[in-house]
Amino acid sequence: MRKPGRLTDLLVRNVAVATFLSVGLLIVVLLLIHGRHIHEQTDRMLYRLAQQDAADVLHEYDQGIHVHEAPLQVPALQSMITAKYALILNANCDVEAQTGNVRENPDVTRVCTPGGGAATLRFADIEGISDAMLRVVMLRAPGPNGEFYTFVVGVEHAEIDASLRMATMRAVPAAMLAAVMIVLAAWWATRRVTSDLTRISRACEEMDVNAIAIGQGGYASPLHGELATAETAMLSSTIGELIRRIEQLMVAQQQFIAEASHELRTPLTALKGEIEVALRRERTAEEYRESLKWAQEDVERLVTLSKRLLDATLSSAAELQTERTDVVAIVNACLQRSSQLLALNDVCVDTEAPDAAWAHADAEALSQVVDNLLVNSVQHAGTGKLVIRVVADEAAVSIRFSDGALLDGELVERLFVPFQRDETTGGHGLGLYIARELMRRQGGDLRYSQAPTREWVVEVRAAGSSALT
Repeated sequence: MRKPGRLTDLLVRNVAVATFLSVGLLIVVLLLIHGRHIHEQTDRMLYRLAQQDAADVLHEYDQGIHVHEAPLQVPALQSMITAKYALILNANCDVEAQTGNVRENPDVTRVCTPGGGAATLRFADIEGISDAMLRVVMLRAPGPNGEFYTFVVGVEHAEIDASLRMATMRAVPAAMLAAVMIVLAAWWATRRVTSDLTRISRACEEMDVNAIAIGQGGYASPLHGELATAETAMLSSTIGELIRRIEQLMVAQQQFIAEASHELRTPLTALKGEIEVALRRERTAEEYRESLKWAQEDVERLVTLSKRLLDATLSSAAELQTERTDVVAIVNACLQRSSQLLALNDVCVDTEAPDAAWAHADAEALSQVVDNLLVNSVQHAGTGKLVIRVVADEAAVSIRFSDGALLDGELVERLFVPFQRDETTGGHGLGLYIARELMRRQGGDLRYSQAPTREWVVEVRAAGSSALT
């Protein structure tokens, strides 16, 4: 397996590649635009000169056909003052006039076509007129006698190339410097971020896991001091909150294990004592039967507690299958199953519910919670009357149990804490804890209130709702 690279190296390398590619492409595009700009400016200047030569011929025709030898001023080129190449050709492509830097017998096949013709304008790169490659304009225009002349004006193409080279020599170092500065800035920013990540990692490594396990707060905060970015600060805060939650869970787990051990130890000690007493001396069959009866009660208590502990574990770990479920149908089915229990305890049940109330829930888990609350109401009901109402809206469906009995204030505060129970009713204090865990695992909740009357509220998401409100 390949060893992962450092984040700083990876980010800087990627930023460098992207930066140099982008800068290189930008330079190419800018140089192409600049080259086109130079050609356009040069062509416009040559066209104006050709027009000027044509106007001079028309104006000074009686003095003879001639061209001006003055040097050119071209701001777009590297040399602002450059030599002018010019010649004038008649309709037969014979040279009527030329500047001194044009060859004595120039090759005019590419700049002139013999015969008549209308006015035309062309630009081209030409060889054969002088010793150098020229950028020329060819303007065909009529003279005073109606004969067409071709006016050719050009400059050395090397001047254009030199201007492009000069622009390249200026642009490339500046662009490379900018790219290097971008990479350095990326390296600096990345170092700050990765430095924060390294500090967070070291802080996590230095945590006292044992102290967290026993609830001594081994991880108070992820870092001390400022962080480079809001994102790393958020990450640090999130890790701190996660560790605090883990600490709470570990403390709750340790407490759960301790209390479960205590609950298991009590019936085991009683069972051991019964057996020891029975074995101390010979006893009658009736005495042995009495001892076995007490032992059987302790064993049943152990079996019940073991099942409750297993249910508590499964309620937190089991994968619930939520689907579109009719809550009213589940309540009716649970009441049918508990009808004998309710009748034996003289509990009268009134239900207020629509024909159907569809929710997004696990039918089996919801049935277990309703059964638990029915048994709880039988054990604690003070009026002998239980009212069950099913209320549905767009967001949630709730089942409300009201039996009129009130609980002691201290007991209300620890209703959903494992092994916290009312000693007058027996039990192990796990039923309500399991019920609430089952509801929360399917996106719902189980709550209790006794203002103005005692009421248990089971709430699940309505079918089609994405959240419980």
